[in-house]
Amino acid sequence: TCHVMTSTFEDNIGTYGGAIFVDGCKVDIKESVFNKNSAGESGYGGALYKKKRGEVYVNDSLMTNNFGAFI
Repeated sequence: TCHVMTSTFEDNIGTYGGAIFVDGCKVDIKESVFNKNSAGESGYGGALYKKKRGEVYVNDSLMTNNFGAFI
């Protein structure tokens, strides 16, 4: 399990998830901010992307101004 707490992800770029890519694991996100992350014109998930395997839990977090062509 990956724990993300009180973190800020801003102005990141990635084809799959501008800030976080999850594949086959558990991610627990709490009290964090995702702002202005991008998956680009042909990417998936502006702030985060989860493949079929894995789990993502987001609590008490803010996601604003993120961009992904496919969500």
